[in-house]
Amino acid sequence: MQFSDESSKELSPLKFLFIHYKCSFWYFESIESLRRVAFVSVLPLVPSPRTRGMIGFFMAFAFSMLFQQTKPYQNQFTGNLATNCSYAIVLTYFMAIMIQAEYFDDEDPVVGSVILM
Repeated sequence: MQFSDESSKELSPLKFLFIHYKCSFWYFESIESLRRVAFVSVLPLVPSPRTRGMIGFFMAFAFSMLFQQTKPYQNQFTGNLATNCSYAIVLTYFMAIMIQAEYFDDEDPVVGSVILM
């Protein structure tokens, strides 16, 4: 991001919020913060564990697609890392849904090993 000398002094305390994003995505940290708030404080308010798992899965999938399609980061490695981490969250919710649905055999050690990986 490029700043003039005057605006650079005024924005200096806030640079950490947008310095890693492309100029056109200066607002993306607020979207990222809303994502975190939704997962940490709104999603636990859903009373049914199965419904919570499904909502979490679809939220995680939507944010994964958002990261992948918009590519908001200046650094490609950071963007790839964010996308892959969001896919890990999708996979975690998917596995939680499978466990809640009792899709796997409880006695099979291979299933437990795969889930832990």
